[in-house]
Amino acid sequence: LGILNLLMLFFGIASGLFFAVFKGISFLVATTNSYFWNKHWTFQKREKVFSSQEFYKFLIVTTIGLFLNVGVASFVFSKVSPWFEVSLQMWGTIGAVTAALIAWVWNFLSSKFIVFKK
Repeated sequence: LGILNLLMLFFGIASGLFFAVFKGISFLVATTNSYFWNKHWTFQKREKVFSSQEFYKFLIVTTIGLFLNVGVASFVFSKVSPWFEVSLQMWGTIGAVTAALIAWVWNFLSSKFIVFKK
């Protein structure tokens, strides 16, 4: 979010095609940051050598997680009727949280068993 907001502030653009480009750039920066934190801290792989193959696996897993996150949130929000008479805004939040949890499980397990397996 910081990178996205800095790009919008620096260029003075917050809509249209530029928003999508800025969002893509911020996603790549966040994914790269996440790769290094997961590699060295979460899964404690201590090799000092950068592995492009490992990074590309991580990028693929994370991109699938992105589509899973957006897809589940969109499905819950648009195809599942709100429970307990909650507002649409609250239902959107419930869909987003549900999707984030599912994507988090996907990203963690895929990273553990595919990207950083020992």
